[in-house]
Amino acid sequence: MSPWAVLQGAVVARCDTATRPEAAAFLAQAENFYTAAQSGILAANPLLLYYAFLNLVKTLILTSHTSTSLVEARHGLVERRSPAVDELAGAEIAVIDEPNRPSVFPLLARALGFTPPPHGTQVRILDLFPEVVVGHRLWRQAGGAERFVSAAPVLAHDPIGQTVWANIFVEQSDLARFNITHRDVLEYSLSGQYREVASPIENYLCFEELEPLTYGDRPSDQIAQVVRRVRPHLWRVATSVPPYRKYYLYVSPSRTELPQLLSLYALIFYLGSVTRYRPHVFAQIMESPYGAFVSEFIAAQPEQLLYLLASEVCEREVVKPAII
Repeated sequence: MSPWAVLQGAVVARCDTATRPEAAAFLAQAENFYTAAQSGILAANPLLLYYAFLNLVKTLILTSHTSTSLVEARHGLVERRSPAVDELAGAEIAVIDEPNRPSVFPLLARALGFTPPPHGTQVRILDLFPEVVVGHRLWRQAGGAERFVSAAPVLAHDPIGQTVWANIFVEQSDLARFNITHRDVLEYSLSGQYREVASPIENYLCFEELEPLTYGDRPSDQIAQVVRRVRPHLWRVATSVPPYRKYYLYVSPSRTELPQLLSLYALIFYLGSVTRYRPHVFAQIMESPYGAFVSEFIAAQPEQLLYLLASEVCEREVVKPAII
């Protein structure tokens, strides 16, 4: 199933009469830019992809009723450079979130249910690179250490106490193989909001949410809230086989505190900005030790981001069709 067709249906179903034409136009432009980026011209793709996802994100903001119009909206991000030996070492982006004019990046955060980073927050580009699941091995080859471990989130339920919470299971061998400690997971990935408990599954560790939620008649009443609380800790990859999503924990003391979708969007913004205003610098990036990672990011990440954002717009999982 094409995600674009599903997205069109979501715009019709979720937007009111006033916002539907604007959202539909943004969606049409998003598809056009995305299709143009499939040309395979590496030097142009980052800019095309940024405008594709800028318009898709505007569609999400309107369908989620986070804003009623984005005609006057700014990007919400600006490229900054500090003195450094090379482009990537000094590359940063800053968040723009001023009250007198809407900005897309902070509105995206709100549409996803997150608190936007404060106005002026600066993020190093080299801190965003390791937060990308797709191409992570290529980032490691440029000198980094593994920061992702496979995770399995499970909803837990106490019918006597009428509480629900999330448990996250991690395979012990993953931590041992990557020299990641239990404390690293609790402190850097789960932000002190979980504790380790005895695991009912052999060879797996179990991390239990500290504060369960109380429900009234049905535990299902609180499922959405449990999911909302666990989401910032999980990185997702869309797959074409059941259960159609694979989950990871990002374990690093230097994490940017940007959730996955915000990290990906910010990185695409940076690469698009460089391509547009300083194409000679983009060529330098491709010749750097991170060139292979950037190439893989541009080639493989857009499809992932498309399906993940489509799921947010449609408020249900949009999956890649299986290849038969």
